[in-house]
Amino acid sequence: EVIEVEKNDSWHWRKNFYEWKKVECIIHQGAMSSTTNTNLKQIFTFNIDFSEWLFEQAAKYDIPVKYASSASVYGNQQGIINPLNYYALSKVTTDYWVQDHIDEFPLIQGFRYFNVYFLAEGYDLMKRVKGMTGVQMADVLGQWNATEELSSYLVEITEVCLRTKDPIDGTDLVEKITDQAGQKGTGLWTVVTALQMGASVPTIYASLNARVMSSMKPQRVAAESILKGPTIKDFDLGTPDDAMAPLMDATVLSCIASYAQGMELLRIASQDLDYELHMPSIAQIWKGGCIIRARLLKRIQDAFHADPQLPNLMVDPWFAEQINRRLPGLAQVVAGAAEAGIPVPCFSSTLDYINSYRSGRLPQNLVQAMRDCFGSHTYQRVDKEGTFHTEWLS
Repeated sequence: EVIEVEKNDSWHWRKNFYEWKKVECIIHQGAMSSTTNTNLKQIFTFNIDFSEWLFEQAAKYDIPVKYASSASVYGNQQGIINPLNYYALSKVTTDYWVQDHIDEFPLIQGFRYFNVYFLAEGYDLMKRVKGMTGVQMADVLGQWNATEELSSYLVEITEVCLRTKDPIDGTDLVEKITDQAGQKGTGLWTVVTALQMGASVPTIYASLNARVMSSMKPQRVAAESILKGPTIKDFDLGTPDDAMAPLMDATVLSCIASYAQGMELLRIASQDLDYELHMPSIAQIWKGGCIIRARLLKRIQDAFHADPQLPNLMVDPWFAEQINRRLPGLAQVVAGAAEAGIPVPCFSSTLDYINSYRSGRLPQNLVQAMRDCFGSHTYQRVDKEGTFHTEWLS
């Protein structure tokens, strides 16, 4: 059962503590008020006071929390931040509170909005390889948003961003924005938690690391004249008439891989920590007022309804068909980007993730041999039971 707590019933939860007995997990989407609310007292009551109380109750009743703040609302400056409105100020304040108290409430974990980053990679390729304008790229995003696979809030607002003109000179506003971002901690918590639990989340990590790399602006500018790479050249990304088909393939599969990794992390956490999470309900929650809401979430619900013990979203029949059909397009985009010297960390990590997951044997056997050689770490064999050690250098 999914219980959605809106701003209008937050006081009900404060008064009725018995409700907590049936809560298995809290997914906090960063704020409870409307983004357009201008009442400072209401915004702070809903977004800050209630959030602090919610986290304290979660710790009291040992309820896991997935906290997902959207740093993009207020920017990514390091140090002092000057939010532009009350809503943004409440987000900053809540984030700072979480950062200050994270050691007291170890159940708070971040869930990074990873879908932002591979859309940026698609934009970069369309601009640098095809020389497309903001309007032309927006038209492509409009086509994507009309499909089941990519119809989502983020694709919708990306189209809007690409269409928006600078009121000063009428050029594409997005090209006037500094290509520099930081990260506030939720993505870091997600990646660290995944490593601790043995969950593979390379696409999520790539999106986080892309922010880190972007923050190194002075170093990147200096290195541009020192490190010589290939000249950017044209390669097949598709055409606007076919919605840039190979690029759409890469985007769809990165989206699927990101969701697969996120759901895998939640599944492992539920299994190891006895959370007993209901996976279809989690997808249902994100279909509400969350920035990762998308039509694809219905397919995720269906997949986990069909098989509650699904080991990975990618092996569900519908998702497997998408991967098998679109994998050549993803590989084409990654190979072309590599030859053109354009970084596509999310696309690349998605390709590696899928290829690794579908490989029955990986080269870690050699790694195990090396570890045994230099550190006597032992190894297992494929042809007999037991643990073995070899004196490799004798």
